[in-house]
Amino acid sequence: MNIEKIELADAIWYRCENEHVAFMKLKELLALGYTLENSQGLAIILRKNKDVIAITYLNIYTNISKLADFKEYVSEASIIRPDYNLTLLNVIGEIQNHFGGSNCYKPNLTVRSYLDSGKYENVVVLLLDGLGTTILNHHLPKDAFLRRHFKESLVSLYPSTTAAATTAIKSGLSPRVNGWTGWENYIKEADRSIVLFTGKDYFTEESTGINYFKLMPYEPFYKDLAPQGFMVEPDFKNKVKLKNELKRALKNIKNYGKTIQYVYTTEPDSTLHVKGLASKETHKVIVSLNKEVERFAKRLPENTLLIVTADHGHRDVSSIKLYECDILMNMLERMPANDSRALAFKVKEEFASEFPIIFNKLFGEIYELHPSKDLLKSGYFGNENYTNPRVLDFIGDYFALGINDYYMVYSKSIDPSKHIEFKSHHAGITANEMLVPLIVYGGSDENIID
Repeated sequence: MNIEKIELADAIWYRCENEHVAFMKLKELLALGYTLENSQGLAIILRKNKDVIAITYLNIYTNISKLADFKEYVSEASIIRPDYNLTLLNVIGEIQNHFGGSNCYKPNLTVRSYLDSGKYENVVVLLLDGLGTTILNHHLPKDAFLRRHFKESLVSLYPSTTAAATTAIKSGLSPRVNGWTGWENYIKEADRSIVLFTGKDYFTEESTGINYFKLMPYEPFYKDLAPQGFMVEPDFKNKVKLKNELKRALKNIKNYGKTIQYVYTTEPDSTLHVKGLASKETHKVIVSLNKEVERFAKRLPENTLLIVTADHGHRDVSSIKLYECDILMNMLERMPANDSRALAFKVKEEFASEFPIIFNKLFGEIYELHPSKDLLKSGYFGNENYTNPRVLDFIGDYFALGINDYYMVYSKSIDPSKHIEFKSHHAGITANEMLVPLIVYGGSDENIID
């Protein structure tokens, strides 16, 4: 094992090459009678009498001379809590109210002011996956189309991840009600964790034959409304081009007159994951999206309201291999689930009190750990009275919320060549992930720069 032993002023520092080596060293020291004290800047601190040891597994530390220096390597992030008075469900609810439907959500007054004008018979809700407010403002100048028509920031659904947020928007129901809480979840009939969109086993990548859309069906939010409704989504088997979806949306308006449409594209999320927030590739994609949306807006009939938004934002991150941490993994009934910055843990009964203590000592600087039922009760997944029965299975006993610049890898890839090291991610509760734009274009009464 590759371990460098360094003498600090007040501790011995074991600098390990990776998580596997570090957590093996942790187990060795615990067996020798050392006590796990806490973490400082993700350095694991142990103590035995007057002896103090620090263990690290990330290659991020420079100029370390004493324990306190480690603290500088985890900075505080701005946190945004879920607020179901300020989400896209309030926008969807306002559309439902205007066209003769009903819902339980507080109305979005910005959208109401447009719809109450009586000008609009068509509504297009265009979702640009991952285009949070912070990313929008970073990559586009103030006179860009998407920023000119920016009205306010909304709060993402929670968890701030595609499967949960887009399903909430499409159904008009919170994750608490529709049951879609994350990227993958534990399905008790199969005793497996299954990727909800694909039906594949999350850990083995085998097809399970389970169709979650049938297992947890939902109706589109426009089902009982007077205008004709459409879900305009790409064929995910081929390269996704927003231009194609926007052409379909225009054709629907031409053919059906009064329409409500949900239009979705995978960018800039796809590029953000592999290139990061500030990359030139991400910038190019967002500039292109802005031009494409502006071109689409110019072609819309005057009686069409265009609402552009996102399911979540992104945060630049580094990975931590949680699956190497036997001290925690051995306390679990089954593997973690849900999403890498919104983790659900089902804990063995004998470790119910010990698990949160150890987790917080190891990772409390970068994740908030809560009893899952407390989050449910306080409205993180929705503030309705009804809870989908599957949600209790999905969220487990404890739920960890990402609050910093790291994400947990809890599945060891069977094929290393398929492993993707994300440069940015989402599903946490930082402002970068939770704030999404509400962009509204109301037609000819507004100026568009050619």
